[in-house]
Amino acid sequence: MSKTFTSLALVAFASLAALAPDGTSQQVWASPGPHLVGWRNEQLPFVGGLTINDRIYFPSLVGGAGSDPDPSAGPYPLAVLIHGATVAPKDYDELSIHVASHGWIVASVGKMNTFNETYENLANEAKDLVDFVVAESADPSSPYAGLVWDGDYAVIGSSKGGGACELFVGLEPKCRAAALMEPSHYASFAAYDALAAWDGAWLFVAGELDMTNPPSEVKQTLDKATAAARRSYVEIQGAGHAGALDSDTFGLPIDPMPHEEQLALHEQLVLAFIEGELRAGEDAYYEILGGATAATVERESYSPRPPLWVVEHDAPAAVTIGLAGSAGDLALLGVAGAPASIPIQYGTLGIDPASAFFVGLGTLDASGLVELDVPTPADISGLTLWVQALVKNAGGALTRADALVVP
Repeated sequence: MSKTFTSLALVAFASLAALAPDGTSQQVWASPGPHLVGWRNEQLPFVGGLTINDRIYFPSLVGGAGSDPDPSAGPYPLAVLIHGATVAPKDYDELSIHVASHGWIVASVGKMNTFNETYENLANEAKDLVDFVVAESADPSSPYAGLVWDGDYAVIGSSKGGGACELFVGLEPKCRAAALMEPSHYASFAAYDALAAWDGAWLFVAGELDMTNPPSEVKQTLDKATAAARRSYVEIQGAGHAGALDSDTFGLPIDPMPHEEQLALHEQLVLAFIEGELRAGEDAYYEILGGATAATVERESYSPRPPLWVVEHDAPAAVTIGLAGSAGDLALLGVAGAPASIPIQYGTLGIDPASAFFVGLGTLDASGLVELDVPTPADISGLTLWVQALVKNAGGALTRADALVVP
């Protein structure tokens, strides 16, 4: 194996500088999932004697409004969705169904009247809705019995709901991933404190031509999330403000990118992010920050805990290796013929140093990203390799070690 592995390493590393990602790797999260999706409306009490009409989406045997959940493939991870101003859960049906079709429970916060729809109330209602769904899941007599898993949760926010996410992450300890779509920036001391304290993972999606919450304002929120383990920024080129909605409710379909394409990108980005953080693993970042969206988005990473993705190509025989750190970080990539578990000052070295080959990737540019296509010779097809990167940032960090079966 040593001779074969040496040959592979030399071929791969000799190719790193010469090849650019071609985006041919398989996309998983852009496609509908395997589950039919049903939903139910639930009325929850709210401040001042009001009730809120929330909507809960779930995998279902038959699908559609009022159908029963299917617990057979559960329990499922939970995502709460906080809507924008003037819209309701039904306006995000397509996005919610897309996420739920991949085996998620999506709890969508109901619409409030204008007077009550403050950032604080949206965040509090999202917390109440999470508590309701979790309690129902624990009740054997509930139609939602056994649906929600014990793992961490995600929050998805759109426009004003994105601003409410700034507060929600401080209310729900099990929330570890927050996807904000064209978010407004809630300028308050409470939001600043929550942003600065939360150490989970953020995804910020902006529309290049959004005149409601333009990219410059989206980055105001991103810039204050200083304790985050990961901050990913994606700006959809040719998109406006309403890309996450089922239709352009503003009645001004003037964005160069067709609305159906904007919606499809939101579905892909949000699902890949929450899957990558909470369930499927970091290879999902290929569909957020990697070549899967290279032609349609501008991407940036600000991540002291860098994700690493290693994705097999459809054709030709090659793999894509990507890394998301922060601008100015130094990156070193290692490939080994065996795994390891060796504590070092930067974390746990997961590749065997005796069989490893290392190559410097240089200093990450302003995007904080690097992605490379590596061809794999046919004569070593089926060999298992282990890949890991070291990123020298303020403290230094090792990525996870990823096992790769050579295609």
